[in-house]
Amino acid sequence: MVRHNYKYRYAHKECGHDGEWFRHPLTNKTWSNYTKCVNIDDLELKHSVNLIYISGYSISLVAILLSLAILGYFNSLPNEMEYLRGQTEGGPSVLIVCFITPRKNVPGVVNETPCSKNGEE
Repeated sequence: MVRHNYKYRYAHKECGHDGEWFRHPLTNKTWSNYTKCVNIDDLELKHSVNLIYISGYSISLVAILLSLAILGYFNSLPNEMEYLRGQTEGGPSVLIVCFITPRKNVPGVVNETPCSKNGEE
């Protein structure tokens, strides 16, 4: 979660010579610069923690899929109960990896914003 509660950091908008607010070149919508409101170090730490989560869940997922493949190969899932047990082991791991992996690299997005000049005016 990104928190924007820093006392001495302010967002700003730029007004053009024609009296119109600055428009983002990619979206052509009015744009406010919030890059000074974000603590980049905090975001990088959270990104590192997310990478640890992804790698841990990926290792777990590979181990579970390997065990299910071995069980399937040796045909040791004779009844419905064993099949359901296999599904309940693999399903949540797949979902967790699917929800954590698509997160964007937020520090990179903030730093590479075409209008921000790395948070400087």
